[in-house]
Parts: sequence; C-alpha cells; structure tokens
Amino acid sequence: MGLNMGQDMEDCEKKDNETIEYYCLPAIKLAILSLATLGLYSIFWFYENWRIIKIYDKSNIHPFARAIFSVFYGLSLFKKIYHSADIHGVRSIYKPLNHYLLFLALSSIIFLPDPWWLLAGLNVLPFLAIQKVIQINNRKIDPSFRTKKRFSKREIAITITSVALLLFGLIQMI
Repeated sequence: MGLNMGQDMEDCEKKDNETIEYYCLPAIKLAILSLATLGLYSIFWFYENWRIIKIYDKSNIHPFARAIFSVFYGLSLFKKIYHSADIHGVRSIYKPLNHYLLFLALSSIIFLPDPWWLLAGLNVLPFLAIQKVIQINNRKIDPSFRTKKRFSKREIAITITSVALLLFGLIQMI
C-alpha cells in the first residue's frame, strides 16, 4: 500500500520508490494554482514529491533545497515518477527528459521583459501530463486512491493573494 496524504507519514511500511503514491491533485487545481502564482506553485509541487520520496527511501535528501533548485533536480524527480509508473504498467508517449526540457524553457519565461514574463505561469504545462501519469500510477498502487478536488482554505488564500498581487503589478505597469 502506498502513502496517502492523510496518512501519518511515520506509519509507512513500504519504502521503495516503486510503490510511492506521489503528490497528486486534479489538473484544473494544479493549473489554477500555477497560473495564479505565475509558476511558483511548481516549487511546492516539487517539495511535496521530494518529501514523499525522502519518507519512502529513508534518505537524507533535503526536499526544500531540491524544490528550490528544481532546475537541477527536476529531471531526477521526473525519472523516478516515470520509473514507478512504468513498473505499474502506466505508459506515456512522453519521456522525463522531454518534460524536463519543457519545464526549463517555460520557467525561463520569467526573465523576459514586460509584458512577456506574465506567461511564466505556462510552466504548468509539463506538470499537467506528469500529474496524469501520477494519478494513474497512484490508482494502480491503491485502487481506492482519489484526488482531493476541493480547494483548501490555504489554497484559496494563496490564489486570491496571488491574483491580487498580479493585478496590482499589472496596474503599476500601465
């Protein structure tokens, strides 16, 4: 049995990355949170997946550092996810390297001049395909697995705050 997000992490018995239930949320929720934060939500997404891997592998990795430096560790995470999915018979036409390169390209948009940096939220695109693989993989590991569709109060607050800051920034540009 894999790790459920509501389950106490210390109680996990299985510790190999072939049975990990990776961090999973519905595509629409991922898209909204990523677009509202101009792609910064991807840092949280990386953090959650590395945190789960640390628990399963009982490794000394630092999930926060790997999330912050996702440009260096992203490919490794994508490979782990796809390896686990492949073992469970989940096939994808995309490869981890494709998603990683797309992630790097779309993440670099933030460095473009006004107004092009506003497209930085598009870095969610590779994550949408990866989330689909994660959802199928998690269901193969645990057929009762379901993603949490409702927004939490924290997610609502993040979205509202991010959109407000974005609008304030846009008004300042005018």
